[in-house]
Amino acid sequence: MRESERFLGLQFVFPQGGRGVPDSAWGECVGCKDVVEILHAEFCQPFSLTALAQRVGAHPVQLARAFRRCQRVTVGQYVRRLRVDYAMNALAGCDSLPDIAARAGFSDQSHLGRVFRATTGMTPRQFRLAHRRPC
Repeated sequence: MRESERFLGLQFVFPQGGRGVPDSAWGECVGCKDVVEILHAEFCQPFSLTALAQRVGAHPVQLARAFRRCQRVTVGQYVRRLRVDYAMNALAGCDSLPDIAARAGFSDQSHLGRVFRATTGMTPRQFRLAHRRPC
C-alpha cells in the first residue's frame, strides 16, 4: 500500500473499493493503469489531461472516458481526492496549513479549505483538532 493510499494506517477507499477495477479488466481501459500510477506519484504537481494522454499514448477525450469508466470518477476528482488524503495525513502532524496546501498541490490555503470541506464535511482546522498527533 502506497503512502498516498493511507490515512492514519487505514487503506484509502476509492469507488468500487481499492483503486478501481481488478487487474483483469485493465485491458479494456486505455492507459488507465498507467495514469493511476502517474497520478499517485505526481498528484501534488499541476496536471493537464492532454499531457497525461500524451504520456500514455491516448487521445485526451478517449482517456477521460476510459478513466471515468474504470475508476467511476473523473481524473480531476481522483486527483483532488489524492490531495485531500495527503492533507489528512499531514494535518495529523504539526505543519502549517499553507505548507500542507502547497505540498498537496493546492494553489493556496483557501483552495485546500474549500476542497477539504467539500470532500470531508469539515474544515482542515476541525479535522486537525480531532486527529492531531503529538509533535
